[in-house]
Amino acid sequence: GNLLLNADFETGDLTSWSTFGQGWRTGTGGDAYEGIFGAVCDVLTNDVDEWRGLYQNVAVVSGETYSVGAWLRAVALESSTSWLEIQWFDSMGGLISQTQSVHITADQGYTWTTLEGLVAPNAAVTASVRAIVNMGSQPVEGADFHTIDDFQFDTVIPEPGTLVLCGIGLYILIHRRRANR
Repeated sequence: GNLLLNADFETGDLTSWSTFGQGWRTGTGGDAYEGIFGAVCDVLTNDVDEWRGLYQNVAVVSGETYSVGAWLRAVALESSTSWLEIQWFDSMGGLISQTQSVHITADQGYTWTTLEGLVAPNAAVTASVRAIVNMGSQPVEGADFHTIDDFQFDTVIPEPGTLVLCGIGLYILIHRRRANR
């Protein structure tokens, strides 16, 4: 199941999420992929914050495999980009590594954006699941809008077929060792 709280923003606000930079809000109608609410970052002509983020920190197990995804949409982009990102932190809060999705640089309808097969690095205890918006410059013509909805962050459970193949490989390895004795 999803490890994130209020991943679909259906509380009508950003409960369980943290933000940095200006412009974050919830919206309705076209600002939601499904349901009533979605998260929005407005990039306005008088804004000053170059970096903006919406994130939730989740406990993880080092060596476990995870996947993250969200529906991302961009409207009237003139001067900003957005992407999905995961950051891994150790027990002291030190950044171990991060991975980013493809950057959205032009208008697009809702697109499922994912990062698959993410193995929590050695010593990782926290994952920060993030939507990032970067304002390269202030928009001149109007506002840029980045909308995000229905985040998903899961532990990946191997398919039964994968487990069977691992079992067969282990069986062969053990029998070869015994035969070589």
